[in-house]
Amino acid sequence: FVIEGGGSPAQLLHNAASFVGQAAANDWNNLYNPTSYIALLDVIFFRRQALGFVPAWLLDAAPFVLIGTMALGLIGLLTTYTAAFLGRVEASPARLAAIGIAFVLSVTGASGYTEVFLLFLIFLEPWKGAGIILALTSAYLLSICADVVVVAAPMAPMRSWLSGQDVIPFAGYAVGQFVRPALVLLAEFGLIAATLETRRRRTVARGGAIAPDVSTAPPVALLSDADASSAGL
Repeated sequence: FVIEGGGSPAQLLHNAASFVGQAAANDWNNLYNPTSYIALLDVIFFRRQALGFVPAWLLDAAPFVLIGTMALGLIGLLTTYTAAFLGRVEASPARLAAIGIAFVLSVTGASGYTEVFLLFLIFLEPWKGAGIILALTSAYLLSICADVVVVAAPMAPMRSWLSGQDVIPFAGYAVGQFVRPALVLLAEFGLIAATLETRRRRTVARGGAIAPDVSTAPPVALLSDADASSAGL
């Protein structure tokens, strides 16, 4: 950020949010490359017949679970940012930006290449701690460019710009449409948990005082008796 003069966490969040205006209008794109359950909620609320293969009780309960999970992510985001602002937790700007981008992606219909910002920031984290391992595992799974269609959708013939002939595309409801948004949420919760965990590690069991982080403290030189006497100690 200092060298390039751009790429601050605020700019990353703005770029991710501004992409929503372009990608959110394309429901087909959201449905087949999702980072959020917004498109699925739209289908449940307004085009429920398209999910006729899903049990009715599951469709009734899904909105409460999905919206509640997104709200929990908002609470975690606000808690983490407030604690970081007050100096109660230790978090790098990259991790804070990753948490913010994960939240934006999980509550909007943005898709396309916006997920690359999140993956890049997560891969900066070391493989250490349950929360970070959860986030990294989710990021690795999100990087898999393969999917399995479980229910095919009827498609009308369309003109191929490559061959100039009428073709019938193969599409349908795939596993990734339901799994990928969950992985984004898991990555978000993993980063939040890892950040809030630093508060517990830095808190002394008695008195609630903040203990110094000795892992980053400068080494202390040991003085011999002669050195101590010459220094007047």
